[in-house]
Amino acid sequence: MNKYLLTSGCSYTAGGGFNNPTIFELEFPNESIQSYAKYYDEISWMGEKFKNLIRPNLWPSILGKLSNYTDSFNVSAGGKGIYTSINTIYHFIFDWQLKGKDVTELEIIYQIPSYNRVEIYINDDNKHKCILTEYEDSNENKQIFITKFFNEEYNLLSSIHELYKLKKYCNALHIPIHFIPWDDKAFKEDFIKLKEKIEKYKNDLNFPQFSKFWTNIDEVAYYDVDLMLDELNLIYLNHTTINNYLESNFGGFYFQSKYPNISDDRHMTKEGHQKYAETLKEILK
Repeated sequence: MNKYLLTSGCSYTAGGGFNNPTIFELEFPNESIQSYAKYYDEISWMGEKFKNLIRPNLWPSILGKLSNYTDSFNVSAGGKGIYTSINTIYHFIFDWQLKGKDVTELEIIYQIPSYNRVEIYINDDNKHKCILTEYEDSNENKQIFITKFFNEEYNLLSSIHELYKLKKYCNALHIPIHFIPWDDKAFKEDFIKLKEKIEKYKNDLNFPQFSKFWTNIDEVAYYDVDLMLDELNLIYLNHTTINNYLESNFGGFYFQSKYPNISDDRHMTKEGHQKYAETLKEILK
């Protein structure tokens, strides 16, 4: 039977950092940077030549070969959040079904982007964009949004709901799916705050958003958040995320650690992607 690996996530899965010209020349010394399409001061992530170069060096492709998948597909998107990275999975499956292919031949690994990324339509730019609320900057629109329209605990709750829906959808189609968290410290801290708000407002009709839907006739409470997390079965290694573990135990995992006097970029090096794939293979075998 054929088996296909489908992966999604943010830049940690899409090859973030390799499009930086300085890092590119260090990681690919035999490549002529002039032959790659540019996007402002960086290499264009959308250039076919660039994509074909980095694809086999990213952990999904490496894991696909190590684990003898028939083929692997990487639909991750750098700088995006849960909305885009989950919907790429849904629509890949829709297309797979439309082509008459067997969805049970798929196996999915989802690297969860920061849940604090909010994707909205910005009229000033006439674009659907991702607001990276986890990074501080002076952008006025961003500050207005965070101050007036954003709550970390509620956004975490909504994200857990989306992950759980994806899990249930894949279960219904008999597609194995694995969830890999990335931002472990923030997640644990905000989850404690979320649980506190759920407890505080569970019987308060003025703040139903942390415990149930606003309905007019029959009440529908949220499914228990702890039970959802239990079913998601997030992948950890030695009580931390895989990336945190490898950063502590493998010196060249990030560009920052491999090139400390050159870059502060915390994306994976080629060796980091290799180590990440090898570690995942051992966990999932």
